[in-house]
Amino acid sequence: MITVVAWTALALLPGCPQALPSSGQFGGDTAATGADGSISGGQDIAATGDSSGATDAATGDSGGGGGTTLDASGDVASGDQQGGETTSEVCACATNPDCASIAVGTCQVVECQKCQCIVVVAADGSPCGAGNECKSGACLPKSVPGAWAVGIAAGGNHSCALRGNGTLSCWGANGEGQLGNGTTSGPLYYEKIPQEVAMLTKVSSVELGDTHSCAVWGGGKLSCWGDRFSGKTGSGDNSGSATTPESAGTITDALAVTCGNQNGLAIRAGLTLWGWGGNSGNAFLTGDFTQKNSPVLVQGVLGSSAVCAGSSHVCALAASDGTVRCWGRSGDGEVGNGKIGDLNEVYPPSDVGLTGIVGLACGDYHTCGWDAAGKLCCLGKNLSSQLGLGAYSAGAAVPVATKSISDVKAVAGGQGHTCAVTKAGAVLCWGSNDDGQAGQIASSADINFPTAVDIGGKSLGVACGTNHSCAVRDDGAVLCWGRNSNGQLGNNSTSSGGTPVLVVGSK
Repeated sequence: MITVVAWTALALLPGCPQALPSSGQFGGDTAATGADGSISGGQDIAATGDSSGATDAATGDSGGGGGTTLDASGDVASGDQQGGETTSEVCACATNPDCASIAVGTCQVVECQKCQCIVVVAADGSPCGAGNECKSGACLPKSVPGAWAVGIAAGGNHSCALRGNGTLSCWGANGEGQLGNGTTSGPLYYEKIPQEVAMLTKVSSVELGDTHSCAVWGGGKLSCWGDRFSGKTGSGDNSGSATTPESAGTITDALAVTCGNQNGLAIRAGLTLWGWGGNSGNAFLTGDFTQKNSPVLVQGVLGSSAVCAGSSHVCALAASDGTVRCWGRSGDGEVGNGKIGDLNEVYPPSDVGLTGIVGLACGDYHTCGWDAAGKLCCLGKNLSSQLGLGAYSAGAAVPVATKSISDVKAVAGGQGHTCAVTKAGAVLCWGSNDDGQAGQIASSADINFPTAVDIGGKSLGVACGTNHSCAVRDDGAVLCWGRNSNGQLGNNSTSSGGTPVLVVGSK
């Protein structure tokens, strides 16, 4: 879900505390550091470059070619050139809504031509809707120079790519408008190919919750979209859905954002932490457990360089020494205080016993942190082997070392699985694999150890949704695997599986 990597370089590099797993879980997202030191955080994004130098917006070109003339009644007048004469004819089919549609998934445009409804199959590069062109059989935003993607995020059943031009494209479930394209589109409320998020430029951080999405853009502006229930967009409204991005409060100095399942948190200039949305686990440390429709200061947590959030817990990384504090509900030990708690009990911030940590990731009920040397420690729920300990267990209430991996640079956590990128660019996943979300096709059984996933090249970052995973390659291509019931793999299909598939248009 959330991927957050701190940008602060730290010197302390101790290992994980030597403790046997008891029960508990780490979960969440990973925030990745940009080449310029920018942060991308939130729920499962690993951004790897600075988008500020890119173009400010998509071209918005509506395509070339001739125009269409309407007569006084609004019908189309078709002009045929015959022997130098132009004849005008009013066509009844022009008023048929089925005769002016675009079948986006197949680059087929239904048009009224010569008074007949015909299907025009667009060739690659042909316009198919405002600002779009046909690419590999699908209508997608027009090409921009450079890499298609430089970062990736995954939510409940949707995914987003941070584009090389600083914009954002999303695909998958859209019943609450979480794709940000202005609609709750599609007959089944999902989109199987990327859709451009409205209005956002110079995006530097993006994170996804179950049914909402948030991004930092335009040099520090903070916007969210999708389901407003419990105040998840931070706009002050808690009803209905936002199908396009809306401002989260008045924040204009955000550095990074993360999303829990039902809320959002952002690090602002000065390294203060602010939160909005669901607060049942006392995520914002206000003590009242009530939702916050607009961002509020998280009390007592200062100097944070990274943050991640799971189902009902939050963890923050201290910029000064790389220590990690977690709080919230800890039914599986995910807050790292040595206790496997009752889900009705809410725990205050506690030091989990790690120092020198440079990155955090939260799954639904587990948490992971890694140091500059690439050593990975996790805690929390382990019933699907998401901690990578070699076997499933109830969990770990204190951090334990993930086995068979030692050179981590980015990590992401899903509901019951975890994925990592090594310093050499390899992708490894472990944990639940019932939908292929751990990237294995030989068996749907849980994967007990970090296991390689072949994406056909080196990875810049990885993201985990509830039951799917995505990675961005160093050539800008995006590949996804796992559950695809809502088109969250972005390959114009709803077929699930453990083999990574290319997101349409990304290569």
